[in-house]
Amino acid sequence: MQVLIITAVLMLIAIFIQQSIKQQVEIASLAKERLSVRLELENVQAKLYRSLLSHQRYQDKNSTDEIVKLWNFHGEPFYLDSVKVTVQDVQGLINLNTSPRSLLKRYFSPWVDEKLMPQLLDAVEDWKDEDNLRRLNGAEKQDYDKGVTPSNTYLQHVNEFNLIAEHLKLTDIIPPIAYRFVTVQRLAGFNPLNAPEPALNAFLNDENLVKQVLSARARGELSRFQFFQMTGIEEGEFVTFGTSPFLEVELSASRNGVLITKRVKLKVNPRARKNALTIFNVVWY
Repeated sequence: MQVLIITAVLMLIAIFIQQSIKQQVEIASLAKERLSVRLELENVQAKLYRSLLSHQRYQDKNSTDEIVKLWNFHGEPFYLDSVKVTVQDVQGLINLNTSPRSLLKRYFSPWVDEKLMPQLLDAVEDWKDEDNLRRLNGAEKQDYDKGVTPSNTYLQHVNEFNLIAEHLKLTDIIPPIAYRFVTVQRLAGFNPLNAPEPALNAFLNDENLVKQVLSARARGELSRFQFFQMTGIEEGEFVTFGTSPFLEVELSASRNGVLITKRVKLKVNPRARKNALTIFNVVWY
């Protein structure tokens, strides 16, 4: 009986050790796979940066650089090796700091009721202005919960807009995707050529025109002149057609169940003697 008990205990120990070794091998394999995927992603990232520093920021089908043939700056995914890449010109996004009130109204109208819109827009203006005088439908320091204080200058982060929305009880109404197409970067002007569809919808406010522009862009035929022909809109104080130095880049790579995504914001200035490429707001997930 004792021999049977000892044998059974030894068998259990052996099974436990075997399972433990198996788990450790799986963990090591997963770590190795993650490292391999990350190296692949960062290799593509380095190639992208090299192209950004050596070529103008527009697609050129006749370029000798394969990346320049593929890339775009309106957030449409393209693939480099097996890495999915999106590059978004920040000037093609809705700017919470510099966009006209009418543009902000059209952008948020799918989610914010018309009766609440004046409160949202006035509160944004009150957050930015230098005084503590409340607009007709706005909000100043005394109106917010303790710990929340308007900056009295341009919004520094989209999270500040979220504080305004939270005060107005709009956080459950404005979906997370709405924040994907806005920016607080201090840029004067909006680039409709690089605008994602939701931003372009708000800017043109014409469904048929939006379809025409998107169709021409998908064919690789959209130019500033063709945009002017279709819309009658030309470059001016608020409208620009040149890709800005500020870009939002997302790279995603996956293999054998391992998915790694990296988001990064860039300022690209190839002609600068110093800081030709500034990298900030790096997020891995």
